[in-house]
Amino acid sequence: MYLNNKALSGRTVLLTGASGGIGSVTANTLGNAGCHLIAHYRSDQAAAAVAVQAMPDERVLLLQADLSTAEGARGMWAEALQWRDIDVVVVNAAVLPDTPIDGSDEIWDQGWATALQTNVIGAGALMREAVRHFAARGSGVVVVLSSWAGQQGSRLPDLTAYAASKAAIRNLAQTLARTYAAQGVHIH
Repeated sequence: MYLNNKALSGRTVLLTGASGGIGSVTANTLGNAGCHLIAHYRSDQAAAAVAVQAMPDERVLLLQADLSTAEGARGMWAEALQWRDIDVVVVNAAVLPDTPIDGSDEIWDQGWATALQTNVIGAGALMREAVRHFAARGSGVVVVLSSWAGQQGSRLPDLTAYAASKAAIRNLAQTLARTYAAQGVHIH
């Protein structure tokens, strides 16, 4: 991941899903860029701690939150702002529940509910909080990690809900980018 270290040095970044594969690499990269990092995790605090272990303690806040609800996302945003004002939000956390077309109705329904709650509703609520905050002050950046599956559809038929949820969050990011660009909010 290429980052402009000068642009990030001293800035505060909220990264969701810091304990996962992409999140842990992103956390390390952001730390090396000199930012203050709010590293979100849902349940694996140890993995999140490993992801930021090279950063000085005063530049890191590990923050636990359940992003499967809008309330959880809003609560995390409020708690993060108590530590430092936020300059950048990286929406990375996601779930990939199985939703096999040939599976049971129960598995299908639960998988769709899980994917939409976390990948769209929780992520969307966080993005909403961030863009309103950034628009009020006239600057801020939201980076939304989607997936090739959100653009092309999944090549794995058991990940239908994941693909659809990533397309939805990508579309929300595009809509918010158009709506808030004139107010100094950049969404990628």
